[in-house]
Amino acid sequence: MNEAFEKKVRAAAVAGWWVVLIGYALLTLTRGVYLVLVSARPEWMRAPWGGKMSVGTSCRLYGSGSWACSSCFFGF
Repeated sequence: MNEAFEKKVRAAAVAGWWVVLIGYALLTLTRGVYLVLVSARPEWMRAPWGGKMSVGTSCRLYGSGSWACSSCFFGF
């Protein structure tokens, strides 16, 4: 096998593993930040989703109680 070609294949494999590793790290970090924000429910994040609403509030108000209610889908 050509030595230059072998080096290029090895470099491509190493680069591919780095892409997978960095992608996995970014997804894990994003998931962690999401879990922290959703569990803390800061006011600036809840404001676009209806302020002080709790889980299923609008569904109970309107009596639908089903997943057809759009606000129940997100749980806010």
